[in-house]
Amino acid sequence: MEADERDRAEINLHSVRRINLHEPGEVEFWSARLGCTPNQLRAAVLAAGTLARSVRSYLIDRRKR
Repeated sequence: MEADERDRAEINLHSVRRINLHEPGEVEFWSARLGCTPNQLRAAVLAAGTLARSVRSYLIDRRKR
């Protein structure tokens, strides 16, 4: 399995998870995984909710603007 496929599989595995902004480790993990700053992650969670897949979609949409 190539690196990109592993990354996509890992993101898909975590996409059913909720992002807990009260856990510094989760903020660090999801910020790194989604390619955003912790502040961008917090804003995305406030706008899109805590489901990781919703936050990911929100961030992708914001980058297209």
